[in-house]
Amino acid sequence: MENPMISVILPVYNGSKFLSNAIDSILNQTFVDFEFIIINDGSTDNSLKIIESYQKKDKRIKIVSRGNKGLIETLNEGFSLAKGKYIARQDDDDVSHLTRFEKQVNFLENNIEYALCGTLYNVVDEENNFIRKHYLPSTNENIQKHLFDSCFGHGSVMIRREMILDMKWYRKEALHVEDYDFFIRIAQKHKVYNIPEFLYEWCFRNNSVSYSNFEIQRNKKYLVGESLKSGIPIEEIKLNKDTASQSKARYFDALGAVSLLQGNKLDALRFYSKSLKIDFTLKRFMKLLLSLLSRKLWIVVLEITQKRKYQI
Repeated sequence: MENPMISVILPVYNGSKFLSNAIDSILNQTFVDFEFIIINDGSTDNSLKIIESYQKKDKRIKIVSRGNKGLIETLNEGFSLAKGKYIARQDDDDVSHLTRFEKQVNFLENNIEYALCGTLYNVVDEENNFIRKHYLPSTNENIQKHLFDSCFGHGSVMIRREMILDMKWYRKEALHVEDYDFFIRIAQKHKVYNIPEFLYEWCFRNNSVSYSNFEIQRNKKYLVGESLKSGIPIEEIKLNKDTASQSKARYFDALGAVSLLQGNKLDALRFYSKSLKIDFTLKRFMKLLLSLLSRKLWIVVLEITQKRKYQI
């Protein structure tokens, strides 16, 4: 396929447990004009065998397999290989709804002033059980108001290839928050959009990189955000004491949330207590208490809060 409409980039690192579902969700899309670039980033499990078994059945799949280089280099390598008019992301433990590509291509084809199109997403657990809906701002105007929040689901985005080439791709200096940095840089120069439909399933894993690096990510997100606002290089931005304390508190919040999702309220209480010792406000205390009393009610409140924040 010389000139596909879409190049799909799927980085894989030891993703065998969820990989088949992720690949199936792409191959079964209602929009079929795509090449599927799967990069095996030094996996030590049987991920490569799974990928190869799919390639035998579908020639749209192109495999790159080599030693581990990390996510940033893997994604940039995928960009360099892509031939499509649009580039779509997919993570190896997530699932795209079958009409995702069709709806994103339709939007971008009919709105040529937009560079990027994401979607809303559902959060599911490792057994694919629904946890909650994750709302995001949809219109460009609303996204610009909340630009320094996390306004896109990384795996759900589709981007015009020409815009990616103009953005110097993912930056190594934004390690751990490379998607946050990349999307803000695009949105600062171009219009962006989220289709207001839940077209992606994000798998919540309690041993994921996102949670093991949560404190690092919060600190780096602050540094990158301040750099993009001010134009000062990231390495020259300093993390002040108050911001560092808040980051540590949110780290314990995250561990508490993981414990709740595992059904372990005692661990959640222990982590929340550490968080409140660092950064106590009545509002935070009530929010954490609510989450301990009722996980379901906590989730409902989170969704309502997101809807109000993003004017949905």
